[in-house]
Amino acid sequence: MELLSALITFLGTAIYFLPAIIAKQRKATHEINIFWVNLLLGWTVLGWFAVLIWTVAETDPQAIPERWSKSFLGRSVAHVIERVNTFAPDDKRKGRVRFRF
Repeated sequence: MELLSALITFLGTAIYFLPAIIAKQRKATHEINIFWVNLLLGWTVLGWFAVLIWTVAETDPQAIPERWSKSFLGRSVAHVIERVNTFAPDDKRKGRVRFRF
């Protein structure tokens, strides 16, 4: 029984951090930002899907249909991605952050 609960916990955590895992595997430009937004907003269904779309859009822009960008949800996700990208990591090794306006 304890093994089953440990397995369920592990799978739940892996699914929760799936967007961050994909960003790390595909070497996304903003993988640190993707991780933090996933950590802080992933508990909401909308936040989790927004981070997943952001990850896919950043690593393979052709994967997101153009008609999605015309919908309210698509524009909202694009706006959030744009705002988060203003905090781009300058040097991952040193943890410095530069602000772009």
